[in-house]
Amino acid sequence: MTCTVHVAVTSMLLDEGTWDQALAVLPQTIIEEIRRFRRWQDRTNALASRLVLRKVFKERGLPDDSLEHLERTRQGRPFLVGMPDFNISHCDGLLVCAIASEGELGIDVENVRPVSFDDFRTQFSDEEWRAIHRGSEPERHFFRLWTLKESLVKADGRGLGLDLLTIQHRHGIAILDGKQYHVRELELGAGFCAHVASREPITEVHIQWEEKWYQPSE
Repeated sequence: MTCTVHVAVTSMLLDEGTWDQALAVLPQTIIEEIRRFRRWQDRTNALASRLVLRKVFKERGLPDDSLEHLERTRQGRPFLVGMPDFNISHCDGLLVCAIASEGELGIDVENVRPVSFDDFRTQFSDEEWRAIHRGSEPERHFFRLWTLKESLVKADGRGLGLDLLTIQHRHGIAILDGKQYHVRELELGAGFCAHVASREPITEVHIQWEEKWYQPSE
């Protein structure tokens, strides 16, 4: 399976003028959906995800109104009939959208930042916990493992309720709930950790940094 990861830097949406310009290119139904989010960060993430999907759909020759035909699984995962599986994740300043050539996938990205380790102790095995605190960058190793686990949960598609502690992983192969997955770490810069996971072997990962994704199409 080939995976394409579209990456968008979202910090420019903090500018009010850019926000208004970006919002204006979307259909009214999508605008209303975005405005229903109460938190500014949630609205920004929703806007960024719709704009990146809009660009991806257009590049793949899909109709202009494809955004309005997005559907969701019972677990809330968005999909579009006739479109390969895709998955979105975002953190402060960055959004990633992974698209599979076949099968299903999951992606997760996080900022490397201070973390209250003890709050997450029950989500990691003793071996993982020792590995996190063994080196000089415990926060980075924590988020490397966290994004690996979250990408698996998202690839599984069932959402909440899966026990992260039971995940086994080694050399790009992981086991979740008795199922084997293939996992790849993504290099997105020193401030971020990210992984993509799929039941299908991931033979290639293409990372595409998006430019002008928040501007009207020419």
